[in-house]
Amino acid sequence: MTYNIGVIIGPILGGVLSDLAGTYPGLFGDVEFFKRYPYATPNLLSAFFLFSAMVSTWLCLDEVSSVILAGFGR
Repeated sequence: MTYNIGVIIGPILGGVLSDLAGTYPGLFGDVEFFKRYPYATPNLLSAFFLFSAMVSTWLCLDEVSSVILAGFGR
């Protein structure tokens, strides 16, 4: 199910967020970063999603391996 949602929403977000200075010059036309790197925004959003998934997995999932748990003295 997650793959199906990502296949639909990913290209939409990539298209909307790419070339912000050219698409929305009133809002982002003066920002040099968006002029110089027009495809950075979709990549930064993807990196944010991946980083938040990594942090939430690291913080919220419990270890289930008895071998590793035994090493920690539990």
